[in-house]
Amino acid sequence: MCRASKPIRVMPLVAALMLAGPAGTVHAVDGVVLITQARALEGGVTPGDEPGFPVTISEPGSYRLASDLRVTVPSAGAVLVASAHVTLDLNGFTIFGMHNAGFGIAYRNDGDNMTVVKNGTIRDVNADGIYLDAFATVSDVVTALNGGSGMVAGPYGLITNCKAIGNRGGGFYVTRSIISNSQAGHNEGRIEPESGIVASESLVLDSRIDGNQVYGLVAGRYTGYRGNYLANNRLGDLRSGQRIPLGPNSCSHVLCR
Repeated sequence: MCRASKPIRVMPLVAALMLAGPAGTVHAVDGVVLITQARALEGGVTPGDEPGFPVTISEPGSYRLASDLRVTVPSAGAVLVASAHVTLDLNGFTIFGMHNAGFGIAYRNDGDNMTVVKNGTIRDVNADGIYLDAFATVSDVVTALNGGSGMVAGPYGLITNCKAIGNRGGGFYVTRSIISNSQAGHNEGRIEPESGIVASESLVLDSRIDGNQVYGLVAGRYTGYRGNYLANNRLGDLRSGQRIPLGPNSCSHVLCR
């Protein structure tokens, strides 16, 4: 004997998963604003966001990618953060530039940004993969094959569990910040500021810095470093000014001097 199926109420389920806010902004159930390629091309992610790239985030809050983003306009950036207190979860997706496109993720606003970027990849943009200002946090992000530096942050930033690989303007460039458990490898450049990691008044901890085309670690004044592995950097593993060794570091398989 067959039993009648219980009717499925579709609309309440859809409403619970996705809510439309002002101007059609799409939110996940937890209030996070979702960003997709289609939404980027349509515009209106936040007030003032024009169709196409860059996606402009003009309001504080939490944002999450729900697809890869591919910049479609030459010389345009991908995501412009124009508000403080923004959290952007790349959600495992990738931001692709066009090689001649501008930045990956950049902050443009007066004051301290408090931006958080996490969990994804930024590649093939013409300028810096990530360019953030004060009090930024970047975690679990890969920046690869970009025309500028992989990541630029500080002062008072935190970069952890990140990779900067094959960027043409160096790996990481930080001021009064902390880099930990990260990797800078095979980054290019012709001058000292385009090395694997360039740090001033910062801490560089427990990171791998290898195969870069200039120096491995350029430790500027009052920079402490500990537990790092440096090897095969073309002009030398370590270049330092008023450095502060906080513990052992390995330079080409021996203790750094």
